[in-house]
Amino acid sequence: MSVKNRCVCAMVLMIGGLLWAPTEPLLGQAGAWTGWITDEKCGPKGPSLEHKDCTLKAAKDGGKVVLYDVDTKRHLPLDDQELAQRHIGYLVTVRGSIKGNAITVASIERAPEARAAAAGSVTGTAGIGASQVLCTALSPDALGRTTSRAYATTNSQFDNATLKHCEYRGGADVVSVTLALGAGARERFDTSTKFPGVQAVPGIGDIANWEPVRGTLSVFAGMRSVEVRVSPSHGTAVLRQEHARRIAALVLGR
Repeated sequence: MSVKNRCVCAMVLMIGGLLWAPTEPLLGQAGAWTGWITDEKCGPKGPSLEHKDCTLKAAKDGGKVVLYDVDTKRHLPLDDQELAQRHIGYLVTVRGSIKGNAITVASIERAPEARAAAAGSVTGTAGIGASQVLCTALSPDALGRTTSRAYATTNSQFDNATLKHCEYRGGADVVSVTLALGAGARERFDTSTKFPGVQAVPGIGDIANWEPVRGTLSVFAGMRSVEVRVSPSHGTAVLRQEHARRIAALVLGR
């Protein structure tokens, strides 16, 4: 190989290395990861508050608690198991550094809505039924306690026994909730799967999808489907999805 060809090859390799350079922190380098404290044994059910008991049981039986990274969809081992177990089932930000194949934990901080959930879970409610008016059953105050925002007005485009809608507004903050009941619920949910970039969401309902473009969570559970759209003013995509999860849990009573 000529000197010229060797130089060209070296440049190609160097450029390729830059293109494929990892975006995650390197070994020993400080970083931050956002995700759910769960465990590998509970599988896709683990990343949610609703399935906290699954992870607690697995940890009691000797299972290792891990971080389910919402960006990479991977389980990341954590060295400080005692600290991690205090946050099982919650959306958190873990700060630390990579050592071997695990995160050496410096701190774990729950997301704002996860801290609110610790004070009082929304699970165990009966959910909203066909005879209830959505804007009344899910009041602006109840919604505000879930998202830590204030909503001043509501607007309903329709509200009947099979399809209900309510929009909540508070300045730039807008939340739209649509609830379908009965035979048409599954068909409405299936429509949400046709949007580009749809992502499966574990741990809520029978099946759930997140549409990042519209900022909408669609959940199907027991002949009911709910769509929750959260405006960008509510924060990052991760926080918006978590807001939507908790609102859906209020509506479905899960």
